[in-house]
Amino acid sequence: MLQLPRRTTLLLVSSLLLAGCTVHKGSFVATRDDGSNGRMIEIAYDGVESISRIILSRRIEDLMLDLSKESERQGAAFDAALEIEDQYRSEGYADAQVEYEVKPVADESKPLLVLFRVKEGPLVMVEKLELSGNNTIPAAELMPLWDRRFSGALGLGDPIYVEGGIAAFRDAIRALYQSRGHLVADAGSLHVDRVAPGRVHVKIQIREGALFKLRKATLSDALNKALGAKTPQAPIGKAFSLRAIEDWRLAVRWVLRELGHPDPALEMTIAGDKKNALVDVQLLGDPGRPQRVSEVVVRGNEQTLHSVIRDKLDLGEGDLYSGKAEDEALRRLYLTGLFRKVRILHEPVESKLDTIRIVIEVEEVETKSVSIELGFGTYERYRGGLRLEERNVLGTGRDFMAEGKLHTKGYLTRTTLTDPDVLGTRTSFTIGGEYFRREEPSFVDQALGATASLQRRIFGPLTGRIGYSFELRSGASVQALDPTRFDPDYDQGFVFTELGIDTRDSPLFTTSGHREVLSLDIADDSLGGEVSYLRLRARSTVFIPVSDRVRIVLRGDVGWIWANSNSTGLPLPERFYNGGENTVRSFKESLLGPRDSKGDPLGGEFRNLFNVEARFSLWHPLEGVLFIDAGNVGSRVQDYGLDDMRFGVGAGLSYGLPIGPIRFDAAYNPDRRSREDEWVLHLTIGHPF
Repeated sequence: MLQLPRRTTLLLVSSLLLAGCTVHKGSFVATRDDGSNGRMIEIAYDGVESISRIILSRRIEDLMLDLSKESERQGAAFDAALEIEDQYRSEGYADAQVEYEVKPVADESKPLLVLFRVKEGPLVMVEKLELSGNNTIPAAELMPLWDRRFSGALGLGDPIYVEGGIAAFRDAIRALYQSRGHLVADAGSLHVDRVAPGRVHVKIQIREGALFKLRKATLSDALNKALGAKTPQAPIGKAFSLRAIEDWRLAVRWVLRELGHPDPALEMTIAGDKKNALVDVQLLGDPGRPQRVSEVVVRGNEQTLHSVIRDKLDLGEGDLYSGKAEDEALRRLYLTGLFRKVRILHEPVESKLDTIRIVIEVEEVETKSVSIELGFGTYERYRGGLRLEERNVLGTGRDFMAEGKLHTKGYLTRTTLTDPDVLGTRTSFTIGGEYFRREEPSFVDQALGATASLQRRIFGPLTGRIGYSFELRSGASVQALDPTRFDPDYDQGFVFTELGIDTRDSPLFTTSGHREVLSLDIADDSLGGEVSYLRLRARSTVFIPVSDRVRIVLRGDVGWIWANSNSTGLPLPERFYNGGENTVRSFKESLLGPRDSKGDPLGGEFRNLFNVEARFSLWHPLEGVLFIDAGNVGSRVQDYGLDDMRFGVGAGLSYGLPIGPIRFDAAYNPDRRSREDEWVLHLTIGHPF
């Protein structure tokens, strides 16, 4: 038995044959307030088949520990039986019944046995749910308010009937109606009909009631005087809702802050005329006199320079206070990622009338980090990496990163230095360098390069990036081409631009959202290199949740490159390739597309890649995967099209880890040709896209 301070839980799940049925046992013992051990409580389950005994034991843990402390209080066993029933009903077993029996044992040194007998009944599903009385809000808008779970192995069956879930649905309907002015709306009439064992029809009768409108909205004299002609318009004559009137109150407060009133206190009174379905609102408060800034003080910073924090606020001594400038400073300070908490306070200055001292209080976070990456890929095999980062170099808010990666096909080292707000322009500036060597199927590439770039959020999730990169490629060996027609050693300089949109809910474990990237690279002799081309690439990935357990992932990746000479003169590393664990999985690395006489890939001037993948939960964190991949590679960009598309069809398993999932994929080539594999297996860490 494992004993912990104050209270101890020991769950032993075993199988015993008792009275001709399977009974599962577990034990609890608590530490009393005086430090002595309570009585051992031994629990057993009879009839439990559909819910984990561990889940049930955790549900009643506190009650069993109370019983351990005071074994004569057997009401805890009654309460535990009710908790078990609630657990069953919350999972769709609406008819579940639980009885309990406490078997008396006079000897206090021996365990007290509590037996729970469970009659589960069938899993109850909602065959049909009907809404009526909803004249102003369609059912299509109301139904998404029902937070339901679905039956079936993949969560694609009928909804599971949970009484608490239906009650929450009715509350959500009522709240939506009230938010739109139907202040007395009700969804209280409920009928549940059993149409078959384990099947119900649910009918909800909605009473919308009258639509209340805002008759008038008035301000106190002090507020009218302070706002003048800039008083925000109240939604007079429109449907009344607390949200709309709160938006008006916030608009009044925002204007007052912009007029120099730092902390306007506003109080709202609401009076209703139920007979005529009208509402009157009055906003009270005295914002006082406008304030000017005496000074700006920074407190709490131990690492970050005072100027880095101070410069985020565009207010100086003598300026009229501006709430907009303060809100923007707060946003910019949090965006640095350097602070766990930021507060902006206002202190009166006694020696100066109508002035305030602005105090920026910050609580800093740890900015140094070291991370180790271990992984495996079908092509690269074993791989590892080390990443060092300091996100607040010398207190300046600049980010320095150094990383190294090593795998069986080569290595990479990279360093970057980023100023996230260069010259106060809210644009990030990054300079970096890298050195790498990598063995590809038809060549070995080695390069030393440097890059400088600017990145800025344009609006919403849209970001833009522009930059310049220069690379010295040396020591590369090429198997696929006649060396007299292609020099593997070359320099290249190119400018690039990129537009991106990212609405994913998580970059690593994505369940919904999308990401699009459009990039353009221009290489030319005038930019310091020896090659000249224009490369355009468009990528999109969309994550569509189908149910709690199933999501569909779609990807498209299309690229074109226009070289000043023909493809035999375009360096192999600059071409497009297809095939491998992250592209068309029915091919090994880069083996889809043009090859030479020895079978080595030549790459091409255009590429199409499309993937459809269904990911479904089996037993968390194990997922199943079904996928279809399609793609091609063309030698000449002038011949671009979807001809000669190659396919991969397959399935896989994915096991989630904090660093990303371990993934096993098996892909079938439905139109296998000479020198191609019928099946290709991939084992790797990380999603393919």
